[in-house]
Amino acid sequence: MKFAIILLVATLFIAAHADNFAVIVAGSNGFYNYRHQSDACHAYHLLLDKGNIKPENIILFSYGDVAGSP
Repeated sequence: MKFAIILLVATLFIAAHADNFAVIVAGSNGFYNYRHQSDACHAYHLLLDKGNIKPENIILFSYGDVAGSP
């Protein structure tokens, strides 16, 4: 019983001091789907500006083929 209380207090302490994290995924590729990459980049900037999430706590997955697309 004593161990369970200590574990509960430790868990609550860790949760109260935890950082926020985010994972953003744009799964489409090609210029015809550039909107998906644009939305993912916009979400990234919203999290930085208004979400107060540190850049090192945001993971962004998107294809890099839009910028070089003819």
